[in-house]
Amino acid sequence: MSFALQVSLAKAENLFPDGTPIDRWFYQSEPAKLNDLGKLFPLDKYGVKTNSDNIQTEAIQAVIDLAAKEGGTLVVPKGKFYSGALFFKQGVNLYLEKDAVLMGSDDINDFPVTDTRIEGQSCKYFAALINAKGLNQLLLLQSMIISKNIQLKN
Repeated sequence: MSFALQVSLAKAENLFPDGTPIDRWFYQSEPAKLNDLGKLFPLDKYGVKTNSDNIQTEAIQAVIDLAAKEGGTLVVPKGKFYSGALFFKQGVNLYLEKDAVLMGSDDINDFPVTDTRIEGQSCKYFAALINAKGLNQLLLLQSMIISKNIQLKN
């Protein structure tokens, strides 16, 4: 009986709670190197204004969409950038330089209602600042702090 229990527990450790197998990459803990992640797409080089008080969701999303075509990393440079919901795509990662801040808008209208999961339940709810639906990977590089006003800061 105890042998069967041990086998069952060992097997459970390789599965997510919903029964989905855990891939080996999930256990890799070495940090990714920025230069190994494809072309860099710094926001300020693609028309997004640094330290603007304007919500720049469309401009930032356009850079994400461009990066998705070529593969690479969205780079948030030093400064403050306000945005609504951003939808990352396959092949795009996120890097915040030192003293970079990606701050969510205070206007709920900048976060569309979308299909999501909250506490294991599927429902419609407002999108987050960073959204990654259907991706097999999204790397967030550098230490980030999430604080009031949905602020990501390095």
